[in-house]
Amino acid sequence: MSPVTVRRFVVVCVAGSLSLGSVALAGGPASRRFLEYRAALEKAASAKEILSYLPKSRREMLGFATEGELVSWFKTFKGKRGQTDVKVVSEKPSEKGVVLSAEGTAGGNVLLGRIEMLAEDGSFAVGEEIWYPRFAPVKDAAAAKGDFAKGHFTVNGREAKVLHAYARLAEYSFNPELPEVRLTISDAPIDPGAYDRQERASKGELHYFELTIGPELNVTTGMMYHDGYEDGDYVSMAGMHELEPREWGPTSVSGRVYLKAPNEGIGGTTMYDVEFKASLLAP
Repeated sequence: MSPVTVRRFVVVCVAGSLSLGSVALAGGPASRRFLEYRAALEKAASAKEILSYLPKSRREMLGFATEGELVSWFKTFKGKRGQTDVKVVSEKPSEKGVVLSAEGTAGGNVLLGRIEMLAEDGSFAVGEEIWYPRFAPVKDAAAAKGDFAKGHFTVNGREAKVLHAYARLAEYSFNPELPEVRLTISDAPIDPGAYDRQERASKGELHYFELTIGPELNVTTGMMYHDGYEDGDYVSMAGMHELEPREWGPTSVSGRVYLKAPNEGIGGTTMYDVEFKASLLAP
């Protein structure tokens, strides 16, 4: 999703709540602090202009960065926070302060936000801020039309041409309040209700891999099933998967998943490069 410039903020007070042009917030000091931060971020041209809103631990970490590193960090940081029409819809207390639930838009898509406001020094600091699509998964796998995969999944020189893509919504492994997408790519059809896929893989009837994709489009894990592996028919891989999303919600996901270079590890050499589109199934 490409960054979208935040619109100019105009303060409006209505019935005890606050709204700021493209940002509307529920009442409360945590929401007001978040409002101040978003307004400052919209105008900021450098990291130094928003450091006071960040947690002490992050400020200390950034204090060790070179000027060039700080410029690069700020560009990425601001680029991920280009949502417009933002509104905070709820607040709830947490062990460390307050968690805000928010809504906004980017690229014409509705996004949901989860923001941790950390209680520090008599005020609030903006902690983890995650934005993700408002998914609307389909309930019937038979309704999925136009889904495909195109590319290869190669293990130790044995190439499988993949044709099928499946996606299912689930709770994020690291925080059940957030969603993750479990993407399966295969060379043969898979019945979503069947449990024989690994057995089929061990017989060489099916070659497939499963990627778990977090709310910030981060691939957290990959399970690879291929009878070309040495000493077994599957391996677990993490930290090297690449995702280039094209469409990500509300009812389907599409893009490209790949490895930048062959992965040498347990079981041998793995390489894949796949374009895909998959309807998003309900958990």
